[in-house]
Amino acid sequence: TTSSSQSIVISGESGAGKTESFKVVLAYLCDDGRSALPLGTTPTLLGTTPTPRGGRPMSVEVSSSFSGDPKTTTKTPLERQLLDSNPILEALGNAKTTRNDNSSRFGKFLKLQFSPNAQGKATLQGATIETYLLERSRVVAQGKGERNFHSLYQVVAGTSVREATSLLLPRRTDDFAYLGATPTIDGVDDAERFHEVRSAFANVGLDDDLDEHATTRIASYFDGVARCLAATLHLGNVSFDAAETAEAGDRACVVSTENGAARPALRAAASTLGLDEQSLETILVRHRILAPRDQGYYERDHDAATAGLTRDAIAKEVYSRIFDAVVADLGDAMMAAGEKMMKSSSSGGDTDDVQFVGVLDIFGFESFEKNDLEQLLINFANESLQSAFNHAVLVAEKKLYRDEGISAGFDDDAGLNDVEATLKLVVKDRPSIFSILDDATKMKKEELTFCRELHSKLSTSSRRFVAPHKKDEKDSFVVAHYAQDVQYTVGQFVRKNANELPEGLADLLETSDLAILNKKKKKRLGRGGETATKTRPPPPLVRQGTSKTNKRGSLSAAFASQMEKLCALLDSTACSFIRCIKPNAKMALGVFERDLVVRQLRAQGIPQTCDVLRRGMPTRVPYGDLERRYRAAAEKALTTTTTTRTSPSANSGPQPPPPPRGPPPGTTTTTRSKPSPS
Repeated sequence: TTSSSQSIVISGESGAGKTESFKVVLAYLCDDGRSALPLGTTPTLLGTTPTPRGGRPMSVEVSSSFSGDPKTTTKTPLERQLLDSNPILEALGNAKTTRNDNSSRFGKFLKLQFSPNAQGKATLQGATIETYLLERSRVVAQGKGERNFHSLYQVVAGTSVREATSLLLPRRTDDFAYLGATPTIDGVDDAERFHEVRSAFANVGLDDDLDEHATTRIASYFDGVARCLAATLHLGNVSFDAAETAEAGDRACVVSTENGAARPALRAAASTLGLDEQSLETILVRHRILAPRDQGYYERDHDAATAGLTRDAIAKEVYSRIFDAVVADLGDAMMAAGEKMMKSSSSGGDTDDVQFVGVLDIFGFESFEKNDLEQLLINFANESLQSAFNHAVLVAEKKLYRDEGISAGFDDDAGLNDVEATLKLVVKDRPSIFSILDDATKMKKEELTFCRELHSKLSTSSRRFVAPHKKDEKDSFVVAHYAQDVQYTVGQFVRKNANELPEGLADLLETSDLAILNKKKKKRLGRGGETATKTRPPPPLVRQGTSKTNKRGSLSAAFASQMEKLCALLDSTACSFIRCIKPNAKMALGVFERDLVVRQLRAQGIPQTCDVLRRGMPTRVPYGDLERRYRAAAEKALTTTTTTRTSPSANSGPQPPPPPRGPPPGTTTTTRSKPSPS
C-alpha cells in the first residue's frame, strides 16, 4: 500500500495555547504505549480527512493508554531527545509579552520521521527541526510590561556562585540594561528553570565539549551557551560618550569614568566571548568603508548614537548564533539517535520509504499598541497559514463534492477572497509592501520616505490597504488582515529589513575560542568519537537547522521565501489543523469573553467550515481503505447470512441477491451525512 506524510498545523492568536498544544501533540506521538504505529486513516479537524496529492494519508494511531504526561512511560533515546528539546527551545526562543507569559518568539516545524518495520508498521526513526524568524530585536529592547528571552533571566538567577564569578555576572537582573523593568513572572522560578534547561541539554546529548581549544573553566556545551548569554548581557551595559574631534564633530568613546561601568562591561563581554578587547572596541566606535574602485578600506569614527546601534547589532548577532547553533545541534543529535536506532533494529527498517508527521507551532497573530516589522512578518505568516487552511478544508471539501457529483447546497463563495487579497498586497503583487520595502532598503531610503511611497502606490490599488487616521498617515499604514485590521508604525522598518552585520564583525567572531559562536571551529556533533557524517542517513534525514543562508539578503524577502516553501510542503501532505482559541484577554482562569471568542472563531473560518460540513458530508472514507479495514468482517457476515438463507425452511421464499461488491459506478468515496452515535 502507498502512504504519504502528514502535517499538523497549530494556530491561533498569541496566548491561545499553541505552545502547550504542541507539547501535548509531541507527547502523544512519542507515547511509548503505541510500540509501533500502524498505517491507517486519521480524522482531521471537524472530522474531515483531506487526502494529499499522490496517495492516501499515513496516520499514527496511539493506544488508549496515552496519559499526556511524558514522565509516565519509559522513552527511547530519540523520544527523550524530542521531549527534552522543548525546555531548551522555550528558554532560548520564548518570552513574556503583554498577551502571554510564555510567548513563542519564533516558529518551529518538527518533522517526526517514520519508516516501516518488518511487520509493515511505521516506527519512529528520526527527527529534524526547522525554525522561522527569531525575534532578534527583543534581545535589545522590549515593550512595557514585557521581558527579554527567558534564557537571559535564567542564567542570572540559576548560576552558582563559582559560575557567576567565572562569567563575571552580578546576581540581580536590574544590573543589566537589556533586561528591562519586568524581571519576574508570577509563579515562575527562573533559577529552577535554569537547572531544568541544563538537565535537558545533558539528556539530549549536548553535554560534550565541542571546542577542542576551550579554556579549562568552561568544560561543557551548556557552559559555552551560558558564556554567550552572559556576554550578551555585558554588551548591553556598554555605553558611550561623545568626544570632540579636530574635524568639528563628535566621535564615540566607551564610558570609562571613575564610576562608569561601561569599560568593565566591555572587558567582561570580550572575555566571555573569547575575543580581543581592543578589537571589539574598534568595531564598536569605528566602521570601515570600502573605497571607490575597490581601493581598500578607510575608517571613520562613529558618533555615540551609531556606536549604540552597532553594540545592539553585535548583541543580536551573538544571540542569534547561539540559537541557530543549538537548533542545528539538536537536529544532529536527533538524527544520530535515529541512525543508531535503525542500526540496532532487528528489521533494520526501510531507509528508502521514510514518511514524516510534521508538527508546526508558529507565532500567533499579533496587534499591539505599536506594531513594527516583526508584527507584519508574523501576521503575514498567519495569513499564509489561514490561506492553507482555507484550501485544505473549505476549497478541498467543495471540490470533493463536485467530483463525487454530490449536491451539498452551499454557496461556492465562502469569503476566501479577502485572505488572498491581503497576501497579494503584502507579497504576491508588484508593487507590494515587501517589494516597496526591499527597494527602499537597497536605496537606503528613510523610513518616512518608504511610508509615503506605500500610500502613493497602494492606497488605490488594494482594498486591503487601509488609510490610517490623518494624524498617523506620516509614519503609519493599516493592513486589513483576516483576523482584524492592524496599524503598523514604520519607525525601524528599513533598518531592520536590511539585516546587516557591522563591518568586520564576522571576521572578529571567527577568532573566538567558543565553537558554538565560531562557525569555522564548530564541528558536527558525533557519538562515540565518530562524526554524524560517517554513516549514511536515509535520504529524508537531511540536516535541517534554520533556513538562514550565508548571504544576508533582506529580512522580508528571506521570510517570504520560507513561508512559500512551508506552504508548499503543507500542501504536499495530508494536513490537519488544531485551532487554538483564547478565552479572555487577561490570561485569567475560568473567564470566557464571548465577543473575543466569536471574533477568533470567525477570523479562523470555523463558522464557514461548520457550514460546509453541516450541509455536506462530514465523514468519509475511500472505498479502498473501507475494504482493507472491514473486508474480513464483511465476508464473515455474508457467509453467515448466506448459510441462514440456504437452510431448509417451510416458509422460505425467494431471497434477494447479495449486495454488490465495490463502489457505485463513478464514485470513489463512501460518505454519510451524520456521524455515527458511537
